[in-house]
Amino acid sequence: MLRNAINTHDKQYFNDDNWIINQTRFPNKAYSLKQTDIYKQLTAIREFRNRIVHHESIRFNATRTIDTEYAKERYELTLTYIEYMGFDSASVLRMVEKPYSTLKVIDSMK
Repeated sequence: MLRNAINTHDKQYFNDDNWIINQTRFPNKAYSLKQTDIYKQLTAIREFRNRIVHHESIRFNATRTIDTEYAKERYELTLTYIEYMGFDSASVLRMVEKPYSTLKVIDSMK
């Protein structure tokens, strides 16, 4: 019953006959990606976001040496999930500062 109510609610947002397919949160995800993989990756993105919001350093690795690979990987993962949701990541983030130039400066401090 709840499922039918959700379907009825969602149908109003989709005009095509395949509206049930469009309910998928990640319509463009890789077919082989499992729910547990999605959960782990979204958790990694959330934890990265929390580090940024709480002003924690993202320039060090676990051994406390300067390493921006963690930040680069998480940013790329975020871009991937924007694409999985069916959006163009470049247009979604066009007004957002890109981290590449900052990360390049940090890498030069090694």
